[in-house]
Amino acid sequence: MKRRAGGKPTAYDALQFKTLYLDLLGGGEAAVAPVLVTPATPQELDATTLSSASIYLEWSSTGENTTNYLIERSTDGVAYTQIATVAVGITVYTDTGLTASTLYYYRVRAASASNYSPYSNVASATTLAAILDDFNRADEGPPPSASWVTPIGYDGLEVISNECAPDPAVGSGSATWGTPFGADQVVYATIPSIPAGINWNVWLYARHPNSNEYLAKGCYFAEAAAGFVVLYVCHADMSVHQLAWAAIAWAAGNRIKLVCKGTTIKAYVDAGAGWVEKLSVTDSSWTSGGYIGVYLNYAVGFSDPVEIDNFCGGTI
Repeated sequence: MKRRAGGKPTAYDALQFKTLYLDLLGGGEAAVAPVLVTPATPQELDATTLSSASIYLEWSSTGENTTNYLIERSTDGVAYTQIATVAVGITVYTDTGLTASTLYYYRVRAASASNYSPYSNVASATTLAAILDDFNRADEGPPPSASWVTPIGYDGLEVISNECAPDPAVGSGSATWGTPFGADQVVYATIPSIPAGINWNVWLYARHPNSNEYLAKGCYFAEAAAGFVVLYVCHADMSVHQLAWAAIAWAAGNRIKLVCKGTTIKAYVDAGAGWVEKLSVTDSSWTSGGYIGVYLNYAVGFSDPVEIDNFCGGTI
């Protein structure tokens, strides 16, 4: 194609060039290359620690031009490996089989049949220590070990049959793990046995400001309770403010977990098939870091107290 001397390209020139280009491809108009459409980029990726071996991921996306999502993980924030693929419409994933006390980084991108979106933001979370206390020892008496602090004016906990129980003389006991944690916290434990015919309570609390006080300045707690067979999430500051509750079919061996992340407070139950979220509330009454702990209560005079086992928690 030659341009006329001294002249600017015209529409006719452009048409000639297009025709020549398509002829070279050998297919005329039918040989026009397909347009690659970029899928929508996943947004607001968030990672939440669930346990010593699992992290929960959640993100948002319009799903536009998307077939599935590719999830990648890294232990150094530099080298990533794809670990899973989920279909469009699914914006959550639980990463399991992880190593305790390890920081993991995640990113997600969308894929179509022929193209990929840019990566989402990077989210990170650290798995919990395997267990803070499994009560597997014979040193009975309050507190169960040097790592626990018994709040002033309250009876402590005792180790019974490798599990932790309240002081049988008073039917209650409380203890705080002696290490403070950051503002975003998780605490969980197993309830190995359920006393029959009596009322019982298990509190797991977090963001406690002082290990030597008991619900004195403010904290959150999740309570599993008999009688009404319920799960509560509460805020305490000398008195108790119930934030939410749910009916729960409690059974021996169930686990209970409290997660405090920012102003979102969640309670989970594991009845043998993994953690299931039961309650979620937004509350800004107490957002500072602090201690985690446990309070147990049951009717005095019964030989089968409510107990907990495999106490765990920390900063998330």
